[in-house]
Amino acid sequence: MSLGRIHSLRLSGRSAASSGTLSIATDTEEHEWQLSDVLASAATRPVTYVAVHDFEQLDEDVWFAGTGRAPTLRELASEYGQVQAADLERPLLAVDGLGLLDGTHRIVRALVEGRSELPMVSLSLDELLGLPHSTRTRVHDDG
Repeated sequence: MSLGRIHSLRLSGRSAASSGTLSIATDTEEHEWQLSDVLASAATRPVTYVAVHDFEQLDEDVWFAGTGRAPTLRELASEYGQVQAADLERPLLAVDGLGLLDGTHRIVRALVEGRSELPMVSLSLDELLGLPHSTRTRVHDDG
């Protein structure tokens, strides 16, 4: 199964541990999952260990992208608090073809502490699409 060309991927809530949602918008549809459903499915998958230094996100703006401005000290302090509280035993969450969905604070903490690897669970795109979710047709304004 395929989603087609993805325009955006959004996680709502401050972390996947919260009661948020995962949204993926394509050319024609928007899909939305409850994070609790995605995490429950991920908990049944095998855990692998991945090298911390292999993540593309280390050189990307993953927390403040799209704001059009540099983060404030208050925003950085908020992220820092979440980094300190990050549970390094909880696996990162990735979806094949979409990349890392949850775990950036854990990656930063591991990097700061000099850890070389972290646990990760991956779902296939078919597994994600097979989970209960809502789908809406995207309306395009051609005017």
